[in-house]
Amino acid sequence: MLAFGVDPRNAKNQTSVYSYRLYKNFGAHYDYTSDMKNAQKPIAVLVGKDDEFMYPQEYLPLFAKGQPHAEINIVPDVGHISMITDEAGLAAIAQQLQPE
Repeated sequence: MLAFGVDPRNAKNQTSVYSYRLYKNFGAHYDYTSDMKNAQKPIAVLVGKDDEFMYPQEYLPLFAKGQPHAEINIVPDVGHISMITDEAGLAAIAQQLQPE
C-alpha cells in the first residue's frame, strides 16, 4: 500500500491511499510502448508544464516512437495534481473533451 499526504483543501478530489488494485489500474503496463502501439482509439495526453513528477517535454518524443498520431498537450501553469483540481487544468480537460 502506498499512502500520500493530502492537502486538506483538496482532500475531496484526491485519494490518500493507493490500494494495490488502484495502483495496478491507474496507468500503463510496465511495457508501456506496447500499450501505445496497440491502442485502438486516438490518444490524447494532457500534462501540466510544471508537473512535479513527470518530464512534460519528454512526452512528444516518447509518443512519436510508439504512437505518432497521439495528441500531446502541455498545459501552462499547471502541476501534477493541479491538472485535475485547478481551473486551468480542468479547462484544458474540458476543451479536450469537446466534440469537434
